[in-house]
Amino acid sequence: MGAAPSKGLYDRPGIAARYDASRALPADVVAQWSDLIRQRVPVRPRVSVDLGCGTGRFTRVLADCFGETVVGIDPSREMLRAAAGNLRGLPGVRLVCGRAEALPLAPQSVDLVFMSMSFHHVGDQPAAVRAIRTALRPGGSLCIRTCSLEALDSYLYQRFFPEARAFDETRFPSRAGLVELVSNAGFVPHALDTVSQRVADDLREYREKNAVRAHSDLQAISDEQFRAGLARFDAYCAASGPGGPIFEDVDFFTFTAPAK
Repeated sequence: MGAAPSKGLYDRPGIAARYDASRALPADVVAQWSDLIRQRVPVRPRVSVDLGCGTGRFTRVLADCFGETVVGIDPSREMLRAAAGNLRGLPGVRLVCGRAEALPLAPQSVDLVFMSMSFHHVGDQPAAVRAIRTALRPGGSLCIRTCSLEALDSYLYQRFFPEARAFDETRFPSRAGLVELVSNAGFVPHALDTVSQRVADDLREYREKNAVRAHSDLQAISDEQFRAGLARFDAYCAASGPGGPIFEDVDFFTFTAPAK
């Protein structure tokens, strides 16, 4: 299992603001995730890492959940600049430019590594998991928040952008495949939760979030393919009306680094 190339998609000028507009979650959904994270991390971490932190959405969640020290790591300086602004004044948070395959962390120096919608961007996933295993203290936790292949059908927008769907099928893991890959690095599977999260209150809001083209799969397709898909999406919206809330499934894997 390997990730399809997505290098450079999050270094483009202006992408951070578009990402924040597209990925924003309602406060009650953020609270839903916070509760699950606290539940699945058995020991309060002294040092947490948000690996692939982007603009800092879940860096803030980790700081609110656990306090102490939170390190946000991302390869994109564009996203890190936005994260610095979003997290300004939040105590205990520091941001570092780095890659999952070569973590800028000392061995056995952290208690939690958290990855939110970033695992599929990692080019060498086995190397990244080994690096995470090295950085975690015995008994530490690895949490991976991701879309899995089995959840793709819940993403309504992909019905209108078949090229984006095909791209995602090359890079998102199956649930069993992800468990096997991480277990091969010495981790013990702890839990798998599938969260049906509300991403928009109605179809029009959902359309606007996708129209900013911040998702990496929508960036990866051609401009012509994007325009054609958006036209199909608009026709669907016109025929359907605003409708009710829109939900998408996200899987949350928790693993434990064995205690010595």
